[in-house]
Amino acid sequence: MLLGDANAVGTLGAFAVTGVGNSFTLVDTGNLGLSGALTAAQAVTLSTSGAGAITVSGSIGAGGTIAATSGSGGIALNTGALVTAPTIVLDGAAGGIALAGNAVLGQTGAVVDLTASGIGVSEAGTARIIAGTLQSTGSVVGGATLLNTGNAIANLGNFTVTTGNFALKDASQLTVQGTVTATGNVYLENSNATSQIAIGTTGSVGATGLASFRADGFVMSGGSVTAGTFELAPNAAIAETLGAAGGLSLPSLSHITAGTIRIGAITLPGTATPTTFAGSILIGGAFDLGGKNLDLRTTGAIAQSAALTNVAALTGIAASATLSDPGNKVGTLAAFSTTAGFALVDNQALLVNGPVTDTGAASTLALTTKTGDITLAGTVSAANVVDLVSAGAINQTGGT
Repeated sequence: MLLGDANAVGTLGAFAVTGVGNSFTLVDTGNLGLSGALTAAQAVTLSTSGAGAITVSGSIGAGGTIAATSGSGGIALNTGALVTAPTIVLDGAAGGIALAGNAVLGQTGAVVDLTASGIGVSEAGTARIIAGTLQSTGSVVGGATLLNTGNAIANLGNFTVTTGNFALKDASQLTVQGTVTATGNVYLENSNATSQIAIGTTGSVGATGLASFRADGFVMSGGSVTAGTFELAPNAAIAETLGAAGGLSLPSLSHITAGTIRIGAITLPGTATPTTFAGSILIGGAFDLGGKNLDLRTTGAIAQSAALTNVAALTGIAASATLSDPGNKVGTLAAFSTTAGFALVDNQALLVNGPVTDTGAASTLALTTKTGDITLAGTVSAANVVDLVSAGAINQTGGT
């Protein structure tokens, strides 16, 4: 069925186009509402112009492709909306795309392609997206916030947010297969304890600010991550390992480019301060920071069985931190707080900018250099004992 280009249809009820290869096309000039079941054997194509919006509270199904393009009023999938097809392409123009209530967009294995030139893409209520691949061919302006726990997305394809953040929560194993970028932050969360987030061989994540990954498993399969700060934290309070396999692990920083590496904590969407999730952190194998800053955060202990090297600045929060490998190479010790003891052995001169604090009534805050001086430029304090051992001099230029 093909309808002309000057229609003024306010509401479309139940409509079925049967027969192999048959499609439904409607070109509308105003606001278009769909309240019934619209189906076609091949394709469904809907469009509005001007300030027109497309609002769906019924179902749309097609054997091939669903394509919907709105005017500046955008596309709204509200309570009762069910949109299913092997390929779904939505363009909300300047009005964006909004999923609300219990709306469902997609089906298992589907390609879901979302574009918005304003306002962005959002999910509310218990709305969810089900897709083999989620992508954006035309990019999104205004951010994409898809944080409902019911999302089931297998792959992320090319998805560019030209203004704002990209945030996605997924309940199934998620692989980044395309280029995912945002001018703000990128946040990916896998809420399934038996699944992981993987950066595929053709995948990349780029963010001006944070590139944050929350999952109980994380794999770099040859793609890349580029951001101001890289964050990796688990869902549950499990161990996180650097330099070796085990639990949530990061064997190396290969293919990761960021000024700061934050382990154990993550900045949740809509917040400005990292939230700590890791139950403990282990440096289980040699881990080279390559001149980057390292921020370690856990509710439990930090321990190591191999060295941390080429750390520009070390910061953190923990119950206790025992970083006593003689091969450690840390340039600056910045803000670090513990409640049950802190120890750092450094194989180079150490600048302490602090504040470094330990509040344990019976524990020790110990700083040791095997080579070079210790320079205290910030506060170092402990409720019990501060122990400073330097291979060279101990100088104080600031702090207490």
